[in-house]
Amino acid sequence: MTSIGAKYLSEEELADVVAFLLTLDSDTVLEADIKPTPEVEVDLGMAVVEGNATRGRLAAITNCCAACHMDEEFTGYAPLFTSSGDLPPIWERGEMRIADPGYTGQAANNQEYILESIFFPAAYFVSGEWSDRMPNTYHAQLSDEELADILTWLETIE
Repeated sequence: MTSIGAKYLSEEELADVVAFLLTLDSDTVLEADIKPTPEVEVDLGMAVVEGNATRGRLAAITNCCAACHMDEEFTGYAPLFTSSGDLPPIWERGEMRIADPGYTGQAANNQEYILESIFFPAAYFVSGEWSDRMPNTYHAQLSDEELADILTWLETIE
C-alpha cells in the first residue's frame, strides 16, 4: 500500500477499502484487462445526475482510480486529479485536450472528455502519459450512481 491511503482516507475508509479488497479473488483481478476498450455503446452526451462528492471520492478509491491519479511520486504517469504544474485540475482539462490538433476522440466538453477517458481510454492518449494502462472495464464496472458520484467529486478538486 502506498502513502495514498494515509494522505486521503480516514481510518474507517481504509478499513472499508481493505474489506473490499479481501472480497476479490484472482479471477476478478485478472478481468481488469489493460487493453483498448472493447466496442461499447455509451452516449458521451448522457445526462448525469448530481452525485455525492463524498461517495465519489470513496468510489474513486475503491475502483482503483486513485492508485494512478492521486500520487505523482508513486505512479508518475497518470494525469493527477489535482492541478499539476501548469495544468488545471483534471475536470477542467477536457476543453484544452479537445482543442489539441492531435485530439482523436469525440468529446465536446469537459464532462464528455472525462466520460470518454473513463469508458474509451484508447480514444486519445496524452503525450508523456502511459497510454495503455487505463483499465478498459469501467463501462461494466461502474454503476450510474458511482459514475455520478465520481464526476461530482472531480468537480470539487482544485
